[in-house]
Amino acid sequence: MAVTLNNNTDCCESTCTNTTVNVAGPQGPAGAAGSNGTNGSNGVNAYAFTTAGFTVPSVSANVSLSVDNATPWANGMVIFIQVAGYYEVVGTSGGTINAKNLGYTGNATVGQAIATNRLIAGAGIKGDTGTSGTTFSGFTNAGDIITRDGSAQTVLSVDSTPDPTKALFQHSSGNKITWKKVAAADLDGNISLTSQVSGSLPLANVGNGISGAAAGDLLYWTGTAWARVAAPTTAEQLLGYNTGTNVPNWVSPSTSGLIFARGSMSSNSAGTLTATNAVNVGALGFVDTASSSDPDRWTIAFETPSASTEYVVMTTNTSSGLDASSDDHFNVYAKTTAGIEVRAPRNFGGSYGYSFDFVVYQ
Repeated sequence: MAVTLNNNTDCCESTCTNTTVNVAGPQGPAGAAGSNGTNGSNGVNAYAFTTAGFTVPSVSANVSLSVDNATPWANGMVIFIQVAGYYEVVGTSGGTINAKNLGYTGNATVGQAIATNRLIAGAGIKGDTGTSGTTFSGFTNAGDIITRDGSAQTVLSVDSTPDPTKALFQHSSGNKITWKKVAAADLDGNISLTSQVSGSLPLANVGNGISGAAAGDLLYWTGTAWARVAAPTTAEQLLGYNTGTNVPNWVSPSTSGLIFARGSMSSNSAGTLTATNAVNVGALGFVDTASSSDPDRWTIAFETPSASTEYVVMTTNTSSGLDASSDDHFNVYAKTTAGIEVRAPRNFGGSYGYSFDFVVYQ
């Protein structure tokens, strides 16, 4: 809609200058919807699959690849063909890619048959070959390692015969490492004898450093240090103790005064012998000789045999006998390392028993 306005600025003027201004009218109703636009076409995949098999050509030779999509590829592009390896695109035509075998490491060998339906994707150009690393010689044993001696790398070999006592240490020169037997001087700190030491310590390392050990020697504590008792000079010697010096010592059986066996013996009227207060007493037996010239005997075995027969046996008189006379005492009939035989003063009468005590000193 148009409106005319008076633009005069002087109210006394007899003429008017008019200006027409367009003013928007009321908004009308919405118009009808237009028709939809045309849909765009699908994009092109950036990969392809072969639609037929082929044979790997010689390096730098070309091969024609039948593909389902040759659109993304242009001359000079490097592609990767699944199984076959890396190739360069040298041309495309319809559903065909002409590709050159680049001969990269890992490519399939020349003449190998490649099956159909293999993926083709874009790839990059092979980078420059890196500088060759240092080649080391001298590796002969399992466990050899590479180290540096201050100026260059070198091989540090282990012994061909395993030595579990060796470890890696810093060399005395300070600029390399070396294999070395572990010594006490190499250890830092104290060693716990209860949790870190096993096996047997040499005698020279025990207590105050005892030396001169021999088979059969014994150690004893003097109250301040360990001391050694040498082995006995004869097999029959026994270990005694000197109460005056508080030192153990070996003594001969004849001078030891040690009781080897003892017992209070009693027999019934049938001749069966029994023992009470027994020490080192084993089986007991009765030997009926039925001869006046060789009276009856009893055998008393030792539980632990004696080392020899160089022992002393003492018996008491009988407390009862044929007439209970003072001469009814038992005699030692035989001595062996296994036991003793004692003889009655006369043949066993069978109407009364005997009783006596015996002691064996060794």
